[in-house]
Amino acid sequence: MKIIYSCYWGSYLAVVAASLHLRHIEEKTDILALPLFNNIKDNELGELIRVGTDENGREIFVIGSKKSAKILAKTLDGISQIYGFSAGSILFVDLNHLYNFLIRLGIFLIRRLKLITIGKRLILMGICKNHEKLINIVQSVRDKPVYKEDEA
Repeated sequence: MKIIYSCYWGSYLAVVAASLHLRHIEEKTDILALPLFNNIKDNELGELIRVGTDENGREIFVIGSKKSAKILAKTLDGISQIYGFSAGSILFVDLNHLYNFLIRLGIFLIRRLKLITIGKRLILMGICKNHEKLINIVQSVRDKPVYKEDEA
């Protein structure tokens, strides 16, 4: 099974969700030290970036999808059907609805004004504001049954 966490840039909420899923984050302040946090470039939008494998053998990816997450989810669904993959073999998780003012402002400061330090701090504050929602989404994904490829 493949799990894809998606957000606008792929570098913020998706990276945090994937890292929570893989249990790479113990404290909220660990977010700023994540290798992919704020390190996915514009030219990498739409590329699947592998973050790791969870304890159940599910591969975890992130992707930056801008405003195309719903279209991308349908496309992945269609490709899965065309190639005969099981309906549960790919799980696409759109996190764009968790963006708030602080996250948007932080990203603007980083991407447009190159104010990296303050931008990251604002993004962290915005993520902390939605931390429980993010934890609940990740936990619901972790709780899903594991798809075994040999059962297809």
